[in-house]
Amino acid sequence: MAEKTEIEYEQVTIRVPKKIMDFLRLMQKLNHETPEEYMAYNVVDMVRADIDAGDVFIPEPHEVAELNGLTPVFKEILGSSC
Repeated sequence: MAEKTEIEYEQVTIRVPKKIMDFLRLMQKLNHETPEEYMAYNVVDMVRADIDAGDVFIPEPHEVAELNGLTPVFKEILGSSC
């Protein structure tokens, strides 16, 4: 079994429309994922997608992930890397 990577987290505060939060709370009952877990996963997934799509200014997507220490985060949370 692979050893878990220690990931450092920061807490942020964002404004989200109430109707979106109401929807995420409703979905929590169905998929057992809190709104916070949903948003955290999707932020990480969107960053990886931007890197994969080349929406950043470094030629190779995996270089962007590696240079920013994101490869272990993607592997730990999403199960795969760039």
